[in-house]
Amino acid sequence: MGKRVRIAAAAMAAIGLLFVAWIYLPRHLGGPLGNGAGDLLCLPADREPDAALGMLVLENTGDADVTLTGIYPVDAENLSIAEALLVPLSKDSLGLSSSIGWPLTTNRMAELGDGWKQRRQLNGAVIPPQAKSPRTRWSVLVHALRSDLEAPGRTNGFEIEYESRGIKYRSELGTHHVLAPVSDCAKFESPTG
Repeated sequence: MGKRVRIAAAAMAAIGLLFVAWIYLPRHLGGPLGNGAGDLLCLPADREPDAALGMLVLENTGDADVTLTGIYPVDAENLSIAEALLVPLSKDSLGLSSSIGWPLTTNRMAELGDGWKQRRQLNGAVIPPQAKSPRTRWSVLVHALRSDLEAPGRTNGFEIEYESRGIKYRSELGTHHVLAPVSDCAKFESPTG
Protein backbone atom coordinates (compact mmCIF):
# COMPACT_ATOMS: atom_id res chain seq x y z
CA MET A 1 0.00 0.00 0.00
CA GLY A 2 1.25 3.44 -0.84
CA LYS A 3 1.90 6.16 1.72
CA ARG A 4 -1.04 8.25 0.45
CA VAL A 5 -3.41 5.30 0.77
CA ARG A 6 -2.30 4.64 4.37
CA ILE A 7 -2.71 8.31 5.30
CA ALA A 8 -6.16 8.41 3.68
CA ALA A 9 -7.17 5.19 5.46
CA ALA A 10 -5.94 6.56 8.81
CA ALA A 11 -7.82 9.82 8.23
CA MET A 12 -11.02 7.94 7.36
CA ALA A 13 -10.66 5.76 10.47
CA ALA A 14 -10.16 8.85 12.67
CA ILE A 15 -13.21 10.54 11.16
CA GLY A 16 -15.22 7.35 11.71
CA LEU A 17 -14.17 7.18 15.37
CA LEU A 18 -15.08 10.84 15.91
CA PHE A 19 -18.47 10.25 14.32
CA VAL A 20 -19.16 7.21 16.55
CA ALA A 21 -18.05 9.16 19.63
CA TRP A 22 -20.29 12.07 18.65
CA ILE A 23 -23.33 9.76 18.35
CA TYR A 24 -22.80 7.46 21.31
CA LEU A 25 -20.99 9.67 23.82
CA PRO A 26 -22.89 12.98 23.81
CA ARG A 27 -22.13 13.74 27.46
CA HIS A 28 -18.80 14.15 29.19
CA LEU A 29 -17.92 13.00 32.66
CA GLY A 30 -16.40 15.70 34.79
CA GLY A 31 -16.96 19.36 34.07
CA PRO A 32 -17.25 22.41 36.26
CA LEU A 33 -19.93 21.11 38.65
CA GLY A 34 -18.30 19.57 41.70
CA ASN A 35 -19.66 17.70 44.69
CA GLY A 36 -18.42 15.53 47.52
CA ALA A 37 -18.45 11.77 47.75
CA GLY A 38 -21.11 10.02 49.78
CA ASP A 39 -21.71 6.77 51.56
CA LEU A 40 -24.68 4.54 52.38
CA LEU A 41 -27.64 6.07 54.21
CA CYS A 42 -30.47 3.79 55.34
CA LEU A 43 -33.70 5.59 56.25
CA PRO A 44 -36.14 3.69 58.45
CA ALA A 45 -39.33 3.66 56.36
CA ASP A 46 -41.74 0.96 57.50
CA ARG A 47 -44.96 1.92 55.67
CA GLU A 48 -44.05 5.37 54.36
CA PRO A 49 -43.78 5.55 50.55
CA ASP A 50 -42.22 9.05 50.43
CA ALA A 51 -38.81 10.34 51.41
CA ALA A 52 -36.90 13.60 51.10
CA LEU A 53 -33.37 12.68 50.00
CA GLY A 54 -30.89 15.48 50.59
CA MET A 55 -27.73 15.58 48.54
CA LEU A 56 -24.34 17.04 49.16
CA VAL A 57 -23.54 20.60 48.24
CA LEU A 58 -22.93 21.44 44.58
CA GLU A 59 -20.45 24.10 43.54
CA ASN A 60 -19.81 25.51 40.07
CA THR A 61 -16.03 25.78 39.90
CA GLY A 62 -16.07 26.92 36.27
CA ASP A 63 -16.23 30.42 34.85
CA ALA A 64 -19.63 30.10 33.12
CA ASP A 65 -23.18 29.32 34.25
CA VAL A 66 -24.25 25.69 34.56
CA THR A 67 -27.82 24.74 33.55
CA LEU A 68 -29.17 21.57 35.16
CA THR A 69 -31.06 19.39 32.67
CA GLY A 70 -31.94 16.20 34.56
CA ILE A 71 -31.42 13.88 37.48
CA TYR A 72 -31.67 10.09 37.43
CA PRO A 73 -31.33 7.38 40.09
CA VAL A 74 -28.40 5.01 39.54
CA ASP A 75 -29.26 1.29 39.68
CA ALA A 76 -32.57 2.03 41.41
CA GLU A 77 -34.72 -0.73 42.86
CA ASN A 78 -38.28 0.12 43.90
CA LEU A 79 -37.42 3.84 44.03
CA SER A 80 -38.34 6.62 41.62
CA ILE A 81 -38.10 10.41 41.55
CA ALA A 82 -41.34 12.34 41.92
CA GLU A 83 -39.68 15.76 42.07
CA ALA A 84 -36.20 17.26 42.31
CA LEU A 85 -35.44 20.68 43.73
CA LEU A 86 -32.37 22.89 43.84
CA VAL A 87 -32.09 24.73 47.15
CA PRO A 88 -29.64 27.59 47.84
CA LEU A 89 -27.76 27.22 51.11
CA SER A 90 -25.63 29.49 53.25
CA LYS A 91 -21.86 29.24 52.73
CA ASP A 92 -21.42 27.32 56.00
CA SER A 93 -24.08 24.68 55.34
CA LEU A 94 -22.98 21.09 54.71
CA GLY A 95 -26.04 20.28 52.60
CA LEU A 96 -29.52 18.96 53.17
CA SER A 97 -30.19 15.96 55.32
CA SER A 98 -32.51 13.13 54.30
CA SER A 99 -35.75 12.28 56.07
CA ILE A 100 -38.86 10.17 55.73
CA GLY A 101 -42.05 11.81 54.48
CA TRP A 102 -43.06 14.47 51.98
CA PRO A 103 -43.83 17.33 51.97
CA LEU A 104 -41.23 18.59 54.40
CA THR A 105 -42.41 19.41 57.88
CA THR A 106 -42.70 23.02 58.97
CA ASN A 107 -39.63 22.53 61.19
CA ARG A 108 -37.52 21.26 58.28
CA MET A 109 -38.61 24.19 56.11
CA ALA A 110 -37.76 26.60 58.94
CA GLU A 111 -34.26 25.07 59.21
CA LEU A 112 -33.67 26.01 55.57
CA GLY A 113 -34.87 29.59 56.13
CA ASP A 114 -34.68 31.79 53.05
CA GLY A 115 -33.17 28.92 51.07
CA TRP A 116 -36.49 27.07 51.12
CA LYS A 117 -38.30 30.17 49.90
CA GLN A 118 -35.80 30.45 47.01
CA ARG A 119 -35.94 26.78 45.96
CA ARG A 120 -36.56 25.97 42.32
CA GLN A 121 -37.23 22.95 40.13
CA LEU A 122 -33.96 21.23 39.28
CA ASN A 123 -34.63 20.91 35.53
CA GLY A 124 -33.70 24.22 33.96
CA ALA A 125 -32.15 25.69 37.13
CA VAL A 126 -28.97 27.73 36.65
CA ILE A 127 -25.99 27.64 39.01
CA PRO A 128 -23.69 30.63 38.51
CA PRO A 129 -19.92 30.28 38.91
CA GLN A 130 -18.77 30.27 42.52
CA ALA A 131 -16.70 33.39 41.83
CA LYS A 132 -19.90 35.32 40.95
CA SER A 133 -21.86 34.18 44.04
CA PRO A 134 -19.32 33.10 46.70
CA ARG A 135 -21.87 33.27 49.50
CA THR A 136 -24.28 30.82 47.89
CA ARG A 137 -23.94 27.05 47.73
CA TRP A 138 -26.51 24.65 46.32
CA SER A 139 -28.01 21.35 47.37
CA VAL A 140 -30.32 18.93 45.60
CA LEU A 141 -33.45 17.67 47.37
CA VAL A 142 -35.21 14.69 45.78
CA HIS A 143 -38.77 13.63 46.57
CA ALA A 144 -38.37 9.86 46.20
CA LEU A 145 -41.18 7.29 46.09
CA ARG A 146 -41.32 3.58 46.81
CA SER A 147 -43.96 1.78 44.75
CA ASP A 148 -43.93 -1.46 46.79
CA LEU A 149 -44.13 -0.74 50.53
CA GLU A 150 -43.27 -4.35 51.37
CA ALA A 151 -39.84 -4.10 49.72
CA PRO A 152 -36.90 -1.78 50.40
CA GLY A 153 -36.24 1.04 47.98
CA ARG A 154 -32.64 1.56 46.98
CA THR A 155 -30.46 3.68 44.73
CA ASN A 156 -26.70 3.76 44.28
CA GLY A 157 -26.68 7.52 44.11
CA PHE A 158 -28.02 9.88 41.50
CA GLU A 159 -26.65 11.07 38.20
CA ILE A 160 -27.16 14.72 37.38
CA GLU A 161 -26.94 16.06 33.84
CA TYR A 162 -26.09 19.64 33.00
CA GLU A 163 -24.75 21.96 30.31
CA SER A 164 -22.15 24.69 30.34
CA ARG A 165 -21.01 26.65 27.29
CA GLY A 166 -22.91 24.28 25.01
CA ILE A 167 -21.18 21.14 26.31
CA LYS A 168 -23.25 18.46 28.04
CA TYR A 169 -21.88 16.82 31.20
CA ARG A 170 -22.97 14.29 33.78
CA SER A 171 -21.86 13.93 37.35
CA GLU A 172 -22.72 11.37 39.98
CA LEU A 173 -24.02 12.49 43.37
CA GLY A 174 -22.44 9.90 45.59
CA THR A 175 -24.83 9.22 48.48
CA HIS A 176 -26.40 5.75 48.27
CA HIS A 177 -29.90 5.64 49.79
CA VAL A 178 -31.95 2.74 51.14
CA LEU A 179 -35.51 3.08 52.43
CA ALA A 180 -36.29 0.02 54.52
CA PRO A 181 -37.82 -1.06 57.85
CA VAL A 182 -35.57 -0.26 60.82
CA SER A 183 -34.85 -3.95 61.37
CA ASP A 184 -33.61 -4.31 57.76
CA CYS A 185 -31.19 -1.36 57.69
CA ALA A 186 -28.38 -3.50 59.15
CA LYS A 187 -28.64 -5.87 56.14
CA PHE A 188 -27.41 -3.25 53.71
CA GLU A 189 -23.68 -2.77 53.47
CA SER A 190 -22.01 0.32 52.17
CA PRO A 191 -21.17 -0.10 48.48
CA THR A 192 -18.01 1.94 49.06
CA GLY A 193 -16.58 -0.58 51.49
